[in-house]
Amino acid sequence: MFLFENTAQVFNDPWPHLVINNALPEDVANYMRDHFPEPGPSEKEQKYNQRRGGFIDDQVYDNFRLLHQLMADNIFEIVDDAFGDLTTDEYSLSDFTYRKQPPQWPPVLIKDWHTDLPNKKYHAMLYLGNGDGGWLEMRDEKRNFEKSYAYIHNRMILWRNSDDTLHRFWSSNNSRQTIGFAIEYK
Repeated sequence: MFLFENTAQVFNDPWPHLVINNALPEDVANYMRDHFPEPGPSEKEQKYNQRRGGFIDDQVYDNFRLLHQLMADNIFEIVDDAFGDLTTDEYSLSDFTYRKQPPQWPPVLIKDWHTDLPNKKYHAMLYLGNGDGGWLEMRDEKRNFEKSYAYIHNRMILWRNSDDTLHRFWSSNNSRQTIGFAIEYK
């Protein structure tokens, strides 16, 4: 159930990121896809189709969250091995954010080019769901270089956050369900 058990592919273009396909055991990923949390009760959570952290009344999701909190130092070591710029005493692991974007076809832009908040050193997203279409686009404006990743069930992408890590999201013909978390500056 640990997201970093399988080998990560590390890429430097358009900016440093890693990809882990089949990040979770298949039965766990399928269960989480089929029992994905609904948006939380707050107005903001409803607007963004998300649930932020906290307890979810589901043993698998609760175990998933607790395991990753307990394994935070291991996650920091794995990311540091991949990118070489992380020390465990300067960072913390954020709580999980669960986003469920309704299907839209043909594809529409969900969120245009943006960077993440500056308190994040790294950001990760696990995709859970089936369906055609939909993708994450990454861009390096200085070199005019772009790369896309299709939403593939049980794929995790983690990237170094900076002012240069432009990215955007497109819809798919099925729900875009993601679990996101960050390695944040303390």
